Amino acid sequence: MKNNRFFLFTALTIVMMSLIIACAKETNEPEEEPPVASQVKFTWSINGGSTIDASDGYCISAYNEIIAIKTGATAIDIILEDLNKGSHAISPANGITLEYNNGSANFNGKSGSVTITENSGTTLAGTFNCSLDGNGGSLTGQFSNLPKK
Repeated sequence: MKNNRFFLFTALTIVMMSLIIACAKETNEPEEEPPVASQVKFTWSINGGSTIDASDGYCISAYNEIIAIKTGATAIDIILEDLNKGSHAISPANGITLEYNNGSANFNGKSGSVTITENSGTTLAGTFNCSLDGNGGSLTGQFSNLPKK
C-alpha cells in the first residue's frame, strides 16, 4: 500500500510539474528601439536658384570650421572665430571666411554672416548668407544636426 501511495504521489507530482512547465508563457517584452540619429542637413542656393543638398556635412570644433561636402569634394568651408550661438560676420581680413567651390571654380565670401542657432555640444545648426567674389553671386543656406568632430 505504501508503494501505491508513493507511486501515485510521484505520478501526480510529475503530471503537475509537466502542466506548470507547459503552461508557462514566455514574456515577450517589446525590444527598445535605438534612438534614431537625426539626419545631417546642409543645403544652399546661389542667387536664389535651386536648392543644392550636400552629401555630408560636419564641424571641426578645434578649428571652428564648418564643412559641407558634395559628391566627395568640399563644397563649402566656413571658418569662424568661435562656434557660439549668434551672428558671425564674414570678414576675411579677420580670418572669418567662407569659401565655396562649385565644382569648377573657388569663390571667397566678401561679406555676409553665419548665424549659429544651435550648439548642443555634439551638433551644430544655423544659417548663412554672403556675397561671393568674382562672378560667384550670392550664396544662402542652412545646416542642421552637423556632428562635431
